[in-house]
Amino acid sequence: MSHDSSTSYEAIVQSVYGFAEVALVLLVFLSSAPSYAASSCPPAPRYSDTRYDDDFTYLHDRACRSDFWDALKYIPLAAEKGWYLSLGGEIRERYERFHNPLWGQQPQSPGGYLLQRYLLFGDLHLGDNVRIFAELMSDWETYRVGGPRPQIDEDQLDFS
Repeated sequence: MSHDSSTSYEAIVQSVYGFAEVALVLLVFLSSAPSYAASSCPPAPRYSDTRYDDDFTYLHDRACRSDFWDALKYIPLAAEKGWYLSLGGEIRERYERFHNPLWGQQPQSPGGYLLQRYLLFGDLHLGDNVRIFAELMSDWETYRVGGPRPQIDEDQLDFS
């Protein structure tokens, strides 16, 4: 390789590095720009284990609705901020299999069984002083040898 071709090669490499540096700076700047615009919205709270503790009043501002489920978490009932309905649900499934439970004294289950829990709830807010929370729960057991244990594995319908 001649001296001229190595010099032009180095110039090309330097210009590529320069372009990459500029592109990186622009990428960092542009990716942080939306966070400035959305700073008026508080960070979305984590879903709590106790659904009646959830507070979705920040979703009154339509600009703060970014999650797919926000349409169900805040259904406005009036123009005022504290009048809304929040709907939700939960599905939990757990597979269990025990080998030789109680040293063979219980029925043996070679395939195990499935525990399921379904929850549906509604949280109605009518201003600052009236709130109604209702939850429908159902627990099921499937495939357990000996059937479900009463009040442990199955509660087919409960309202709270």
